Amino acid sequence: MTTAEVLLVLGLILLNGFLAMARSALVNVRKARLRQLIDDGVGSARIAERLAEDASRLLATTQLGMMLTAFFAGAVVAVVSAPPLAGALQPWLGGASYAVAFVLVVFLAAVIMLILGELVPGTIALEHSERLALLLARPLAVIS
Repeated sequence: MTTAEVLLVLGLILLNGFLAMARSALVNVRKARLRQLIDDGVGSARIAERLAEDASRLLATTQLGMMLTAFFAGAVVAVVSAPPLAGALQPWLGGASYAVAFVLVVFLAAVIMLILGELVPGTIALEHSERLALLLARPLAVIS
């Protein structure tokens, strides 16, 4: 993989992580605390409250974005990594080497995307839901 391709995949993982983190933070933030922050004049608290209250829009935005980033990351990894792996598998698998290589690299990309792009950010958001809900509300509102 070239540097540009690595950066593209890392960017897609980061975008996926942002969406997963924002979703988890906004779903898990205490609504009473948001109300208190709104009363205290914290502008992003009002945005976070609106996003948290409209769960269908929040989930649709984040799920669509996460699905697209995972798809594109898998596609980039498959296009770049499957041919060299297929060449290495050719002596053992013959004509099936490309199909096997394609499935292996897409599976590996999906596992990495799941761990780095969803599970880790979601876990972090659970621990810091208030702070992250306030921080990520504005950019997510723009995206949605």
